[in-house]
Amino acid sequence: MDPLKAFEWWFCVALAFSLFYAALLALLLRRRDLWLRYTAAEAAFWLRIGCPARIVNACRRWEESGSFVYWIGGILAATVLIMAVGGVVYLKAKHLR
Repeated sequence: MDPLKAFEWWFCVALAFSLFYAALLALLLRRRDLWLRYTAAEAAFWLRIGCPARIVNACRRWEESGSFVYWIGGILAATVLIMAVGGVVYLKAKHLR
C-alpha cells in the first residue's frame, strides 16, 4: 500500500473515532438522563445473562461517575491530536513528492 494512502486511511479512522467520542461526550454532558437510563438497561442485561453482580455494579458506578466524562474527553483529545498530526504529516509528505 502506498504510504500516502495509509495516512489517508488512518486519518479517516481517527476522524470516525473523534466523531464517535464527540457524540458520546455530548450525550454525557447534555443528556445525562439518557445516559443513566442506558447504563441501567445495560446493567440489567448483563445481570440477566448471568454476569457477576459485583462486576456489573462496579462498571455501572464507573460509567456514571464524573471521572468517566474526563476519560472520554481525554480519549477525544488524543484522537483529535492523532488526526491532526497524521494530516500534517500527510500534507508534508505529499508536497515532498
